Amino acid sequence: MFKFSSRRFNERLTFREVIMGKVLPQRDHEKRGLRKVPIRYSKSLILLFFLLLSATCLASGGSLEGRVVEHTLKNGMHLLMLPRTGAPVVTLQITFKVGSVDEVEGKTGMAHLFEHMLFKGTTTLGTSDWEAERPIIEEIEAVGEELDALRAAGEGESERSRALLEELAKLQESERRYIVKDEIDAIYSRNGGTGFNAFTTPDMTSYIVSLPAGRVELWASIESARMRDPVLREFYVERDVVKEERRQRREGEPVARMMEELKAAAFTTHPYRNPVIGWPGDLDTLSVKDTRAFYKKYYGPDNAVVTAVGDINPDDFIALCERYFGPIPSSGFRRYPLPSEPKQTEARRVELKLDAEPIAILAYHKPTLPHRDDYVLDVVDGILSYGRSSRLVRSLVEEKKVLTSVSTQNGSPGARYDNLFLLYAEPAPGVTADEALKALREELALLAAIPPTREELERVVRKMEADMVRSLLSDGGLSRRLSYFQTVAGDWRYAEENPRILKTVTPEEVSAVCAKYFAPENETAVLLIPTGGEG
Repeated sequence: MFKFSSRRFNERLTFREVIMGKVLPQRDHEKRGLRKVPIRYSKSLILLFFLLLSATCLASGGSLEGRVVEHTLKNGMHLLMLPRTGAPVVTLQITFKVGSVDEVEGKTGMAHLFEHMLFKGTTTLGTSDWEAERPIIEEIEAVGEELDALRAAGEGESERSRALLEELAKLQESERRYIVKDEIDAIYSRNGGTGFNAFTTPDMTSYIVSLPAGRVELWASIESARMRDPVLREFYVERDVVKEERRQRREGEPVARMMEELKAAAFTTHPYRNPVIGWPGDLDTLSVKDTRAFYKKYYGPDNAVVTAVGDINPDDFIALCERYFGPIPSSGFRRYPLPSEPKQTEARRVELKLDAEPIAILAYHKPTLPHRDDYVLDVVDGILSYGRSSRLVRSLVEEKKVLTSVSTQNGSPGARYDNLFLLYAEPAPGVTADEALKALREELALLAAIPPTREELERVVRKMEADMVRSLLSDGGLSRRLSYFQTVAGDWRYAEENPRILKTVTPEEVSAVCAKYFAPENETAVLLIPTGGEG
């Protein structure tokens, strides 16, 4: 969904990327010209996609139910195929139902780190001589574990630690002689691949590429090898890369720092409180052994969804997946429910004093899909900040001029578990962050007290539908959303049900839900206070 914002805001890390906890690593292959797939999930975009699906299904004379072909391999891998006429190209995506929400305390950042590691190759990809490289990797693991243990014991500056550092550097230099850097990227590129990338969120990890229709078997060969036989090559080098990535993208960006503080304050026990990229102290101690165990637990075919959208024959694709992925044994992993976050009973407030312009962010706990109130809050999201005619933009940006930028978000930081409704505001010059909070609360109270008109609801839905028809007609867009629904909601058919339910939302429901969730005791506020004083 489009959200009005100032040029000043757009020049920074986008609010959408930050609030969803997205981590999109920039790899060397992007510098070589491969197109990076823009991945910005939001509940509002998902809402728009639901409406797009309705429109495209009507246009094609059938629903998704009749066009999406579904198949599950014996090892549990789930396939979703959507044949589309047009260019002889297929967008292929593997999504694993594992993200930062699945990590244990003390080992945060594991999902994102392993996403990095899967680009390092296998015993046949990324190496010129695996038999020569293998013993070096084993030595690196042993030295690295001993070095981490000394650091954890407070002996990081000891003579033994210094000797181990020197030994580690020599081993890494020896390993580089056998590394074929970015070989998977290069193979895809030589075969017409575009958009080769990956992303990690609190809820999932996904790997994407678009290829000519005649190169789908190449994808099956590479991706089955990565699933079956990954090598944790250059582990400690990559761990340092992630630590620097965290420093640059999180600690150096005010909005990211605010969101990290917000989640940690709003969630006291649930792992949604943890950043996708991990806490600094945890990153320092993530080990090869931990990472390998994480892979074995979560990266089995029974925890994966494959989507293929474009110029494909479903029967041929199923046979191909049976051939390449079928022999991979299931992990047998059983997922257990996480403890629920305790009900918030009083307002929470965090202040950050930085050398930056003031910002205010509000968060309210709410249920996730398929709870009825989640649908209603999708509509509330649209009413509040979808376009220039939305309530917050019209009232606070254009009329009262107390804000220069405003945005809302239903469903942060993830959707597999109950989550947050967010409001973000950048005060106008001379307006403090507290004054911005007051203005936001007044608008929420107004919507809770006086229901919107039916015309206002219908107008928001029409705008969403028009926007989505224009923006999400690509194979990649369809693939990513089908994958999302199957992974988070447990069934891609959620896409077919959503538009019907949204049309049943009433003005009275909107006000009742606002009154229910936008309560003072359910609020968490984070304010950026300029070090030189506000205003």
